[in-house]
Amino acid sequence: MRIIINADDFGREDSRNTAINYSMINGYCSQASIMVNMNDFTDEAVKLSKDNGYQDKVCLHLNLTLGKPLSKKITGTSLCDKNGFFKFNCVNEVLKTLKHNMRLKDILAIREECEAQIKKYLDYGFTQKHIDSHNWIHLHLPVWIALHPLLKKYKFRSIRPIRPNLMKTGRKKLRIYYNIMNFIFKLSKYHVNNYSSNCEEFIDCNKSDNDVYEIFTHPKIVNGILLDCSDSYKGNAYKEMNEVYNELLKYGTVLRYDCLK
Repeated sequence: MRIIINADDFGREDSRNTAINYSMINGYCSQASIMVNMNDFTDEAVKLSKDNGYQDKVCLHLNLTLGKPLSKKITGTSLCDKNGFFKFNCVNEVLKTLKHNMRLKDILAIREECEAQIKKYLDYGFTQKHIDSHNWIHLHLPVWIALHPLLKKYKFRSIRPIRPNLMKTGRKKLRIYYNIMNFIFKLSKYHVNNYSSNCEEFIDCNKSDNDVYEIFTHPKIVNGILLDCSDSYKGNAYKEMNEVYNELLKYGTVLRYDCLK
């Protein structure tokens, strides 16, 4: 079994950068995904990856929910507030993407922002050509329609699939929505046939030795302890990163996406 341990939210803030950098240097994570619209924090993350020799292990964490966009047109959509900052809460407002962002002008505005983030990612010199996103925003239909042509244009190799637990939500409308999106996404050649989850969900899933699994983490240092602060853990209980890593080693070999090709 092949396992990818990703550190989400690189570039979000100084404390996250410190924790992710430590996780990468010490091998707790095999790759990280960077938010490129967070100004000085992004620049700090880029420098850390270059200075510590893991720039080739950084993919793009597409972000349409936090901070300020890199482009202008998207500020006229429901994704942004009156001050031009992202405000969309895709956990609680997921169905509003369909209601407010399916117009052609909105999709084109989203495409402009996605392209701006892709270009900045590439301008930094990153080569991983893999995309995931903050709050799974890339698997909202208007965003997927906007993003999909850019994957071919910029020769991206893979993109994070939908989290299985999202398709099992107790809310019927959301369950239907995510199952439809999963079907649409699987039609794409950019789908990597793997399970994407946190450590807890991975342990509970039906595993096959021949499959590839991605486990996302959110490293953060709390009271001097390096923790995986993924909110998707049951009860939001944090786990120490060394425990997450050692638990996953019981199941397979840790690697990154570009080793799959």
